[in-house]
Amino acid sequence: MIRDKNYFINKLNKLEFSTNYSKDQIEQVAEYFCTLFSNLDKLKMRDKDEYRDLSELEKFLYMYINVIGIPKDEEDKNTSHDIIGTILTQKAMCQGYSTIMKFICEELSIPFLYKRTEVNGITSHGNFQVILKDKDNIKHCLHCDPYIDSPSNANDTITFNATLISADDINNYHNKQFPSGGYGDVVLFWNISLDNKSIEEIKEIIDSVSTIEKMQIELSGETEENIINSHYVKLREEIIELNKFFSCNIGSMENKNEILLAYQKLKNYYEDNINEISREEIISLIRNIYISHFVFVDNNNYQQAEEKSNELLSKQIENTNTKRKEHWTK
Repeated sequence: MIRDKNYFINKLNKLEFSTNYSKDQIEQVAEYFCTLFSNLDKLKMRDKDEYRDLSELEKFLYMYINVIGIPKDEEDKNTSHDIIGTILTQKAMCQGYSTIMKFICEELSIPFLYKRTEVNGITSHGNFQVILKDKDNIKHCLHCDPYIDSPSNANDTITFNATLISADDINNYHNKQFPSGGYGDVVLFWNISLDNKSIEEIKEIIDSVSTIEKMQIELSGETEENIINSHYVKLREEIIELNKFFSCNIGSMENKNEILLAYQKLKNYYEDNINEISREEIISLIRNIYISHFVFVDNNNYQQAEEKSNELLSKQIENTNTKRKEHWTK
């Protein structure tokens, strides 16, 4: 596949934006992506005394550290929420970062799940989850919050506090993670999928009628059976939506038992492929990615590339440790 400027112009013209961007503005952003992907294609990873192609995980990290290098938009302008405005202004909000990463992940065929976070009762913060294969073909289903990792201004550095972290960590930073965007409203599934409940306990939840639903029964004359059936219809819809991310063989789900079985398959897949990556390993991968960029894009020799990488990374690690928090939102 040739990802030239015209290729990205065509891709960008298929997207919808709340702002009317000009042809020249779209061409500028197409040039940005053309350069970014061209640089990615040049990279090789040094593995012992040989060079190899980048793994899916390494490709993702290269793109991620480039995107989160765009400083936060503290003024929260409308253009900072979409691909074009974020790249043109070099200022971003959470949605801007995540939208760019979604665009990139689609190009790299990386499963991407946009999520929204409840902040003080208002669902207003965006982050995402990806499934990545490392060089040993092991899958990692992990979370990123680019707004946390991005610099505050042009003189600041990126950090790695929310780079490919576990569900426990992302839930530590935020309350109530809900998949959103192109995957519909899948709150019911997500609430129960991150628990350690057995399939029997989950069935008990779905087969029950809440206090609010009981009030609805009294007011509307609806039956408990119909309400419980609606729970299964809802769960089936959510499983179909989420399986766009997981890509499992879930069957046709023609009855309640098959819906629960499909749910169990997705839950097992999710749990089997979390495969956390330590901070030390993430930083080691990023160090090697920097070296690769300095060698194959900037044409430095290997020793120069190592020195530049170590200098750059030491500042970022220091900033990461300084900015680390237990909670980013309440």
